Amino acid sequence: MVGSEDGRSGPGGRSTVLRACWLGLAVLGVAAGVFVAAMPVGSVSLGCAKGDSLSGPLAHADATCDDSIRYALGLSPPVQVAMVLAIPAVVAALVLRTWVAALVAGCYAVIAVFGLMNWTDWRITFLVAGVVGTILAGTTALVQFALLRSSR
Repeated sequence: MVGSEDGRSGPGGRSTVLRACWLGLAVLGVAAGVFVAAMPVGSVSLGCAKGDSLSGPLAHADATCDDSIRYALGLSPPVQVAMVLAIPAVVAALVLRTWVAALVAGCYAVIAVFGLMNWTDWRITFLVAGVVGTILAGTTALVQFALLRSSR
């Protein structure tokens, strides 16, 4: 139904554009995970900044501060970044409800706060990604609200 209250307007309609926006945000989340994998661990580790030594439960024994996060800490951090940033946007794209869109924008804000609270290790990457995600998800949620409201 074109202009229905739930936002499902069929192929080529507003819902397709909104889903594309949400899925684009999910792709950006996966891209952030790939970017984090290639970052030097020294740029996100307090141990590297203070004493030029890498330590922690995930650190490989022979890793240095100049190595990539993927080599120094393994695949777990980049996969976590990609999943945490992509899953909320995929949920918003699948459900396509205004209240879910607002909730997803809030989730990205919580992700940013989590990154701020973990500023001493690789989880600081969630700060920047969460702020960008909050801005993009908030904008998409507002556009979704306006489009669905104007279709009534």
